[in-house]
Amino acid sequence: MLRISIHTIIIFCCLYGHPSGAQTKRNVEIRMNHFVGSGKLAPGIIYKNSLGETYTIGRFKYYVSGIRLISAADNQEFETGNQYFLVNDDDEQSKTISLEVPEGNYTAISFLLGVDSLHNVSGAQTGALDPVNGMFWTWNTGYVIVKLEGKSPVSTLPGNLVEYHLGGYKGPDKANRRITLRFPKDNIEVTKKKSTVVEVKVDINSFFNGVNELPIKKYPACTTAGSLTRQYAENYATMFSITEENK
Repeated sequence: MLRISIHTIIIFCCLYGHPSGAQTKRNVEIRMNHFVGSGKLAPGIIYKNSLGETYTIGRFKYYVSGIRLISAADNQEFETGNQYFLVNDDDEQSKTISLEVPEGNYTAISFLLGVDSLHNVSGAQTGALDPVNGMFWTWNTGYVIVKLEGKSPVSTLPGNLVEYHLGGYKGPDKANRRITLRFPKDNIEVTKKKSTVVEVKVDINSFFNGVNELPIKKYPACTTAGSLTRQYAENYATMFSITEENK
């Protein structure tokens, strides 16, 4: 499961005026925290999924893009811009996403887990989409959306490796998933007096048993687009849920 906690922190800083009629925007931070069950993800730690299989994780990376906040006033979606973020468990800085959004109340957050079809066929790109990041297959199959690598004693691969490079943007087997999550209890309030921090908890155990039961013993690897990737995508879409804690 993925858990989001919202904190409001008073800012002691100067706020500058904006041109008349312009929307005043404030900062919202989304912080991604990786867990397996109740334990924080760490290299070398042995975890157990809900199917009773033990495993370790050596690499966990994924794309987040098209982030939107839904207004409480009129239910309209505010798009935060054409931005692409590569979240990498090995890079602490990548796990904090900073956005500028208009002041107001918001009832939900929405984002694409993956990269839209246009940018899968736009040629060599830079930043988070640079092929040097190791998340690009070919011009035909496009970007890897989620990369999960590790080891498990039940894996039949050499060295007991597990390897999931999940992607594909075409047809019924596309692996992108648009996730929309409503905030329970109160809305998020973005004002000049407060900075909103959204703490995201990602539980990797749902990867193996969400909509579909996908044991490591049967599927120690998946590295091409297709129907099996679609089943994993259905699973990682269910990793997302929201609880709210105000501190």
